[in-house]
Amino acid sequence: MEVRANGADSREGPSEQARIVFCLALDLVRSTEAGLDLPTRRFDAFNRALVEQIAPRLEGLGLTGCLVKFGGDGWLVFADDVDALPALCCLALVMPATFQRDISAKTGIAVGAVPALRAAVCHGRDIAVALPDGGKDWVGDSARRATRAAGYCYPGEALVDDTVRADALRDFVWAPADLGSRPPQEQPKRNEEELTLHVLRDLRPEAASGLDAPECFIYALDALGKSAEAVEVASQVSDRLAQEAAEPDADQAAILRRWNRALRRAPTYAAALEMLRDMERAGVAPDVVTYSTLAKVSGHYAEAQRWLDTMRAEGIAPNVVTYNTLVSMAPDYAEAQRWLDTMRAEGIAPDVVTYNTLVSMAPDYAEAQRWLDTMRAEGIAPNVVTYSTLVSMAPDYAEAQRWLDTMRAEGIAPNVVTYNTLVSKAPDYAEAQRWLDTMRAEGIAPNLYTYCNLFAKDLSHVPATELLQWFWQQEYSPEEALQAAIKSYRKRYHVENALSIALHYPHLQAARSLMRRNADAALTQFAQALADDSRHPDADYALGVALMELGRDEDARPHLVRALELAALPKRQDAIRQWLADIDGRSARAGNKTP
Repeated sequence: MEVRANGADSREGPSEQARIVFCLALDLVRSTEAGLDLPTRRFDAFNRALVEQIAPRLEGLGLTGCLVKFGGDGWLVFADDVDALPALCCLALVMPATFQRDISAKTGIAVGAVPALRAAVCHGRDIAVALPDGGKDWVGDSARRATRAAGYCYPGEALVDDTVRADALRDFVWAPADLGSRPPQEQPKRNEEELTLHVLRDLRPEAASGLDAPECFIYALDALGKSAEAVEVASQVSDRLAQEAAEPDADQAAILRRWNRALRRAPTYAAALEMLRDMERAGVAPDVVTYSTLAKVSGHYAEAQRWLDTMRAEGIAPNVVTYNTLVSMAPDYAEAQRWLDTMRAEGIAPDVVTYNTLVSMAPDYAEAQRWLDTMRAEGIAPNVVTYSTLVSMAPDYAEAQRWLDTMRAEGIAPNVVTYNTLVSKAPDYAEAQRWLDTMRAEGIAPNLYTYCNLFAKDLSHVPATELLQWFWQQEYSPEEALQAAIKSYRKRYHVENALSIALHYPHLQAARSLMRRNADAALTQFAQALADDSRHPDADYALGVALMELGRDEDARPHLVRALELAALPKRQDAIRQWLADIDGRSARAGNKTP
């Protein structure tokens, strides 16, 4: 998914001079493991909710003008205006704090089964470049630094670099981040650049006295569960606007626009109603934006309908945004269709948002296709959201491919989500790999879910050694994806192949489960690897982890000590030291027990 407005799209020309850009990296923690444990329908629901998750937050914080890139296991959000930094930091606080709860509410998946989110905001020197689809992207340092910084985060944590902290110092609560003391699983694979990072702990409600920050602070405070503080800030903003409206030379239109922005971020419906009363007492007349916002903020379908009645009574004509709100809030598909009929009867043309909502609500694939036909007949161009929905709804692989062909013929560039769906629907591993090649040829980088979908295929005819050699040659090779390969081999009773992967990645949850279920085979295969090569870089490591999983701590200890001597990567060294410390702790506790 890419969201482009204002920000990156407002520039002209294929490339520009470099400028400072701020990037927020939002990354799911161990998402593969969580996804592999879900039934297919729940997994599909999780993926849909994941793609949709960020849009309301961007709108609530006033960041819809930012470039947003979704990569399957997280997002990158770019802002090239320092004035957007408070809102970007608010997003870094809000998303990790609310993500698991929100996804659970949308999908029915238990909160504990939803992967946690981590966040990092960094600055960089970037250049705006033109993309083949006519959009633009930021290329340079900001995304690389933010992604690297996110690798240091604990689950649910937000980190920022020195520049971000300096620019937003007075608005937030900070703490130093001691990166060297963090466990290996909270450190990036590669540390190509020294970063000084700080923990973004909280926002300061008193910073609402500023002129520009309060609107995003209202939303953030409420999202973080600080409703009382959010209501107080909202009241301060409304009071200040009322004072400005009373000035003799006040720009009433500009004040109304700011009041409407504040309304969109109201922490409660009651607070929004109080803002409306403040507007009316100040003599500022509500407009269609005011009432459409109140309909949405109300959160209740019947209440939204009442605001439509109020607009009509006051002679204010509803617009497409008003009706799109009602379509999206409609309790069922038939009711959503009735609103479309009302729009048409009033001469208000539906737009791509209206029809995308109806496509997603359609009860079956044929009905979704009919909406596409309607869009075309009315001259409304479908977009990547429309086609991605149809690709996912397609009843078979061939039909999904036809939608991709249609997208290309219409000049709509597929994205990583489109291709991940095709990899998932591909009938076999070889076909899925061809989609991976296509992605690369089109400049679309595969992500974690690409490899997960690939390795979930039937790997019966793919030796694990061959799969690993190919995987290690990839520019991006997330080890978490190998859990899908382990499970695929195990599901088809190719335990030896599954253990060949576990030999190199015994710390993965799927590998540890495999060892427990196939203890004798695991110990035999790992011991043979050690016998074949006494300095095998992984054999002692795998044996130590396997023996620990089987409750044989003292047998595991010498293998882990030897693995520590052979370990070249600091991340593995730290993990082994921690396991040895755990063994010592368990041994000490056992020794202190009285008979």
